[in-house]
Amino acid sequence: MDDDVPAVPPVTAQEIRIAIFSFPHGSAGGADGLRPPHLKDMTSGLNDVISTELLEALPSLTTHMLNGKVPAGICPFLYGASLAALVKKDGGIRPIAVGCTLRRLTGKVVSMGAQLRPELVGYRAQRGAEAAVHAGRLFLSRNGAECQVLPKLDFKNAFNTIFRGRLLAEAKKAMPQFFHFAPQMYSQPSNLISGD
Repeated sequence: MDDDVPAVPPVTAQEIRIAIFSFPHGSAGGADGLRPPHLKDMTSGLNDVISTELLEALPSLTTHMLNGKVPAGICPFLYGASLAALVKKDGGIRPIAVGCTLRRLTGKVVSMGAQLRPELVGYRAQRGAEAAVHAGRLFLSRNGAECQVLPKLDFKNAFNTIFRGRLLAEAKKAMPQFFHFAPQMYSQPSNLISGD
């Protein structure tokens, strides 16, 4: 673990609750079988002792994951996915990977946090894509003489077509506070499970 990377501050029960209820209705579960609706149901009993205890435990688990403290033997399962192949209209195959709900919950806590807001324009950023288009138009109108081209780049991870080492280096530069979460997911192969 890098000593120059600070620990993540403790995740709160409120952050967990918001992240849980941000999952779309009917969201699928990963290979472990835990689905987001299960978490919604288990945390909905406001005065229920079990719901309260779960809402106290999930922030600790999430903070543990974000600080890179998941045992190495568990990582391939926790950061793995169940696979399905859907047939496209043109007859091709669209691979679908559904990750473990606890990993997805932890990712939601990160993506919903203020740390990503300055750079995040498409996902979970209200009118973010629209703001990016207007910013691009404004840039071109002010710099039209010097700038003749404005490239549009789209990042994707189409079933491991990116270089993991480069991804980890960029993650450390862009989000050092969450760096320990990334290597757990990308430094070793994950279990990808297909079928029963």
